[in-house]
Amino acid sequence: MSIPPRRIVLALAIIVAGGVLRLPFEQARTRDLQQRGILEPPLSASLRDELGQSFFIAVLGGFRSVVASLVELKTIRPWQERQWGLVDEYYAICNKLQPREWHYWDLRAWHAGFNAADNYQYESVRSPAVKTMKSRQAFVKAIGLIEEGLRYNPKVYQLYERLRLLHTSELNPEPDFLAASRACEMGATCPGAPPYLRRFAAYHLADVPGRELEAWRRLMDLYRSEDPMDRSPSVGLRLAVLEPTVTKLDPSAMLPVEIAPHAVRMRAIWKANREKAQMQRVQIGSPVQGGH
Repeated sequence: MSIPPRRIVLALAIIVAGGVLRLPFEQARTRDLQQRGILEPPLSASLRDELGQSFFIAVLGGFRSVVASLVELKTIRPWQERQWGLVDEYYAICNKLQPREWHYWDLRAWHAGFNAADNYQYESVRSPAVKTMKSRQAFVKAIGLIEEGLRYNPKVYQLYERLRLLHTSELNPEPDFLAASRACEMGATCPGAPPYLRRFAAYHLADVPGRELEAWRRLMDLYRSEDPMDRSPSVGLRLAVLEPTVTKLDPSAMLPVEIAPHAVRMRAIWKANREKAQMQRVQIGSPVQGGH
């Protein structure tokens, strides 16, 4: 018994119409699953050329993590040979394959920032101006990588910690202590975050001109905390260093009685350490903006 053509056309029309109506819902569902980390983002068209046919077939077969690990192993030789561009290319592939594996972002930024910038300082063929420019570019790139990684891994405190280090490194010609403080604040809210991130948020805020009084209040809250870890020696040191500035802004501000007798000596130690850090920054063409 044959089916009338009209019914076939009607059935096809219903199927097509149903597919068109479902498409927005399916797309929204796919985006939601990707944002929640349940579904990996789609592969880019350029990835096949970057991986080669064998690796690309393995990825299509569901072996993304395995292929990413193998690609990471390929970074060892160029790392040893200081071929930072090639190292970055390999880690870029790892990021495309496993964007929610935070350590690929972390290591890529480490190589792009610290390793590359440090290497530029020892290249005798470069002028001081070029070294400073290359170091600045290296840190801008590394910071951008961590920020991109945080879009995929917003609850990973290790990435915020790396961001803090990048913003405050002696190798960074343009340190940003306010950004470092904010990175610590965000990292402290992540699961498993170490308590010291709260303290470092206050430390770095103390290095920001105009934010000394706010930093003082945070440090005093830490010092008065019942948690002995919050009353670390560094908290007392920071309070001693801030006191001369803060008392001009708020005459009622007073150091804790345990710190006051040692404040002058503590400030002398701080000054010596800051001068040492300043010498390191001057070597790469940037004055110190504050100790850390």
